Amino acid sequence: MRRRCRWFSISNPPCKAKAIFKWSCSGSSPVFHNGAFYCLDQQGRLRVLEPRSNKWRLLTTEHSAFTNKPTNQGYLMESHKGELISIVVGPRGKSVTVLKLDKNRTVWRRMTDVEGRVVFLSPASCMTMSCEELGVEQ
Repeated sequence: MRRRCRWFSISNPPCKAKAIFKWSCSGSSPVFHNGAFYCLDQQGRLRVLEPRSNKWRLLTTEHSAFTNKPTNQGYLMESHKGELISIVVGPRGKSVTVLKLDKNRTVWRRMTDVEGRVVFLSPASCMTMSCEELGVEQ
C-alpha cells in the first residue's frame, strides 16, 4: 500500500502560518547538513530546522560582512570537508569574504584563504572541491 505525502512550501506558507516567520531567508539556497536544514537570514545569521522538532532556531549572531552592507549577497554551502561555509560577495563582486562556522562556539570565523579549495557560487547552488581533486594548482 502506498503512503500519500503532502508537500508544502516554506517560502510561501498558508495565511495562518505567516506569523511563524518573523525573519526572511537570504537569496542563498538552504543546506542539508548533519540531519538538519541550515539557512542564512538577511543579516547573515545562521538558522537551523531540525526535522523532528519542526522548529527553526537561531544558531549564530549576525556577522559584520552582512550588516555593514545590506546589498551584499550571502551564499551558504557544505564544503567537501563537511564544514559549513558562507561566502559574502559585495556589490558587483568588489569584495569577497569567506567565513567558516566554528561549531564549538557557533560563530562565523573569517578565513584568510580557501585552504586548497575551488569554490563554485550560484544563487541556485554552491559547492567546493579540492584543488587536488580537480587537478589544478592553488
